[in-house]
Amino acid sequence: MSILLGAALELAGKLVTIGVDGSKNRDHFSVIATEVASGYQWPLGIWRPEDYPRHEIPMDVVDQTMDWAFREFNVWRAYCDPRYVESWVAAWKARYGDERVHLRETASVKLEAYRLL
Repeated sequence: MSILLGAALELAGKLVTIGVDGSKNRDHFSVIATEVASGYQWPLGIWRPEDYPRHEIPMDVVDQTMDWAFREFNVWRAYCDPRYVESWVAAWKARYGDERVHLRETASVKLEAYRLL
């Protein structure tokens, strides 16, 4: 068993947030979890476009990863950059609820900086 999987299993049921950023093609795609109590972070998945035909991220696998995370952990919030994956983020909002899945545009550094203040 991998170290990351072992850590994830130890955190089953814990309150976490999830960050989602990437694109369906020609960009890396990552899903990162953070345990709220400790701040511990680990990747639920990182997909490199060069590993796939036509440099297209397997969004069905990303979707399965999100399903697994929402079943395995107590997901308080998932912050998703919707750019280039709008339909997937809309599906997650419909599936898990508006109160849990939030849009977070990351393209504008200045806008993001103001959000953090």
